[in-house]
Amino acid sequence: MADLEAFVGLAGSLGLHAIVRPSPYICTEWEFGGLPAWLLKAER
Repeated sequence: MADLEAFVGLAGSLGLHAIVRPSPYICTEWEFGGLPAWLLKAER
């Protein structure tokens, strides 16, 4: 259930991307929660 390697591998095999961060919510004082701004521009 908490097998991070299996989760990321499964996401990749399904053509998905996974953002793995060391904490539930890091850099909360930054805009967009510390995630890179280019994520907003990504095609869906």
